[in-house]
Amino acid sequence: MALHKWMVPVRAYFVFSRQQGSKADLSKVSVHRDAAPYLDRYFKLLSELTYLHRSIDLAFLVGDSKDGTLAVLQAEVKRLQAPSSPFRFRSATIIEKDFGDDLSQSVEERHSFKSQGARRKSIGRARNYLLYAALRPEHRWVYWRDVDIVEHPATVIEDLMKHDRDIIVPSERLMRLSIVLFVADLGI
Repeated sequence: MALHKWMVPVRAYFVFSRQQGSKADLSKVSVHRDAAPYLDRYFKLLSELTYLHRSIDLAFLVGDSKDGTLAVLQAEVKRLQAPSSPFRFRSATIIEKDFGDDLSQSVEERHSFKSQGARRKSIGRARNYLLYAALRPEHRWVYWRDVDIVEHPATVIEDLMKHDRDIIVPSERLMRLSIVLFVADLGI
């Protein structure tokens, strides 16, 4: 079988402890590229989730990073999944896979209209790969969360599940002086 250009061999695959006797019904997945500065806050929010941690399998994809994201992510996951950790999840998997993307990570270029086609294609390829690698038959939900989200309620998973919909896309609010200026998906 010929490899398509998106089927780059995986460089590493790490699986951290799987708790015996627990059943996951949610896969929490995220893609990380040059994300080291955001990981401390990311894991703080992750540990504060009120949804039952032993029912969540974590899956992370690190690729095309140049800032030490993999090392920081491994250390955070190891700390979170330590036997003595009160925040332990059912499992945590880190997949390292480069796609050969050299897209700029600067805010200006990343959000420019000109970059959107290539950027969206790259994001879609990485997310599809992670979903294929991480999703299991027992998972009833998938919760995607970007690494640079700075706040969300601890009940975000339960809040989304209450809607009983197949797909929910939350909006982001730009706040200034406690006044909502607009609501939109700022993922562009």
